[in-house]
Amino acid sequence: VTGMSGEQSAKALQSVMNQFELTQDDLMYISDTIQKVSQNMAYDFSSGIEEIVGGIERSGSVAKAAGLDLNEYASMLGLVIEKTGLSGETIGTAYRTILTRITKASKIEGTSDEDISKAETALNAVGVQVRSTAGEFRDMTDIMENLGKVWNNLNDVQQANISYEIAGTRQTNIIKTLLGYWTDYEDLATKAGDAAGTTLENQGKYEETLDAK
Repeated sequence: VTGMSGEQSAKALQSVMNQFELTQDDLMYISDTIQKVSQNMAYDFSSGIEEIVGGIERSGSVAKAAGLDLNEYASMLGLVIEKTGLSGETIGTAYRTILTRITKASKIEGTSDEDISKAETALNAVGVQVRSTAGEFRDMTDIMENLGKVWNNLNDVQQANISYEIAGTRQTNIIKTLLGYWTDYEDLATKAGDAAGTTLENQGKYEETLDAK
């Protein structure tokens, strides 16, 4: 149904499973989630799956460390892939930088204290807290939700400053795209969270095609 060979499918599933520390019991959940996100993107279905998996391969473990679920991270990737046309690997690399500068994932990835401090200062300045206590970071989901809700009310200078401090020079367009379409992201993530049965449903449709028969 995805246009991928058995070998490609196995590799993709294994990669996602490893990045999010899932087990073989979760393989259908992985397949359902990624297919659900891709089919709700204005993008080629098969290519969307490949790009999402490519992004997860680059930074899925960091996303998990930051407190994101697979459906949330796949949706973050899918939205920006659709809106920018950039590759999943490029977006995944950018998210690695973003996630490590503003969440507990930085403890694992070794991002500099200076980068973390600057990102936190920029977010605190617009009322977005990245810590629940002095020594505990909030989950990325909560941080981004707060930032997404205030983003369109910020002026250009504030948006530019936050984008630079949390994403760096080369990735500002990616964080601006995610935050600028935050409502679309939430809609996509909601659909991804209700993805159970998507694989079997799509397989059933495929089985009725001329190619399958």
